[in-house]
Amino acid sequence: TTTLTPGVMEVARYNLTADSRADVYMTNASGAQIQVTIYQAGGAATARSITLYDASDDSILDTASVDLSSVGTVTFDFSTKDLIISGGQTKTVYITANLIDYATAGESFSLNIAKDANQKWYDGVSLVADSLTENLPITGQSVVKP
Repeated sequence: TTTLTPGVMEVARYNLTADSRADVYMTNASGAQIQVTIYQAGGAATARSITLYDASDDSILDTASVDLSSVGTVTFDFSTKDLIISGGQTKTVYITANLIDYATAGESFSLNIAKDANQKWYDGVSLVADSLTENLPITGQSVVKP
């Protein structure tokens, strides 16, 4: 468990690896997406930002404004910037969330990535759903306000 600090903080970091046989194109034009599930306790019912970054240069891949206090999902569709992973290579992405409303002791937040058809990538030929599945599901580490 990591300490939750109210404000914008990193809440997840993932490695995405392309199979050696093909490049992976995470692009808005191709329909690629990563969907994360929010698990939380506390916080106010207010729209806050949640952002996906490319860790290699800290560039924003996509941002959503959602009510983080509602247990649900956020879909990143690479509308801000494409992420291309060369065959056999790994890219690291991370997610930040504005947790300004999580100021009371015991409030918590975490993200998971399910193994389901909501995970989509493009291999240069077609959109592939539910095949981005090695090492999924991923259960994120909880951040908790002490």
